Amino acid sequence: MKALTVLLLIFMSGQLFAHQKKESITTVIFNERTANIEIIHRFSVHDAEHSAKQLFGTAFDLLNDTTSQKQFADYINKNFSMKRLSGELLPLKTVGFEIEGRFIWS
Repeated sequence: MKALTVLLLIFMSGQLFAHQKKESITTVIFNERTANIEIIHRFSVHDAEHSAKQLFGTAFDLLNDTTSQKQFADYINKNFSMKRLSGELLPLKTVGFEIEGRFIWS
């Protein structure tokens, strides 16, 4: 019985720390129709709220507060850049952001 208890505790401890990794996905594509490079960032709302609290020191409600959404999107757009091989920064134009399900897109 002790061995079963120990195995259960080991299994459960992994579950307690299962969602510690914060991640986002950035997709960069070339749109042949418009001849533009398009950059799309996707964040989990849950992860983004935790990160925003650490960054800005306040509670964020990304699902319901457009001010929080805009502040987070502005931060992402300000801190993301692309350069040419020569080192010259590419000028980027922000299109916007949206909440879709459990994700914020910027």
